[in-house]
Amino acid sequence: CVCVCVALSWVCLQAQVCERGGLTNRTGGSAAGVRLTVCDQTGRSLQVYLDLSHTPYPPGLLPGNTLLLSGFQRRVSRSGGVYCSLLPVSCVTVVSLGDTSSARPPPAPMMHLGVWALSREQRCIVGQVKGHVVCFLLLQLQWSCSLCGSVYIQVQVFQSKAKLVIDDGTGEAHVWFSGALVRPLLGLADSQWEGLQRALRVRGHVRVFPRGRSMVSTTSCFSSLYL
Repeated sequence: CVCVCVALSWVCLQAQVCERGGLTNRTGGSAAGVRLTVCDQTGRSLQVYLDLSHTPYPPGLLPGNTLLLSGFQRRVSRSGGVYCSLLPVSCVTVVSLGDTSSARPPPAPMMHLGVWALSREQRCIVGQVKGHVVCFLLLQLQWSCSLCGSVYIQVQVFQSKAKLVIDDGTGEAHVWFSGALVRPLLGLADSQWEGLQRALRVRGHVRVFPRGRSMVSTTSCFSSLYL
């Protein structure tokens, strides 16, 4: 579980590491820090950013491990999201190691979108849906500051987000995807995805919206990007 204690803007929390990513400097050099996604047992997540430019790398920052993060600063991004960042007084302690020998929980059951939409129960339903992509409603790719969310700052992180229409034959759903899931949805190889990120660093961000059967981009240099 996630236990949070707040004193002014300082936060102490205990949570499990769900995902770890690197932060790069503006010139694309070696990693300057770590971005952690920590989760509680219900799946709620929080982004934690560790700028390690002048700090020794803490051991144990691995998915599955439970950490106690003390003295971190609670911040709010320009988009309204809450995240935590490292302070000189911050401390990272590994509470427990992930048990790789334990059995994974059973997968969620397969469901149809039509049945899902007709459900009137006021509870969260977890299931798997198998369908095909009808179209993209939105694609957003950007390099932004890992701390405040603005573009063109020294410590940067690449973010990708897409909104799609999914059809499984019984109904349609609008689904948001983010992070590493966006690349296979675009049908790009790893080298193409990396090249797109390098080209995007010049502009900082690009947003693509539908216009009938075509797509329109807010950045002219990406007019050759077909979806």
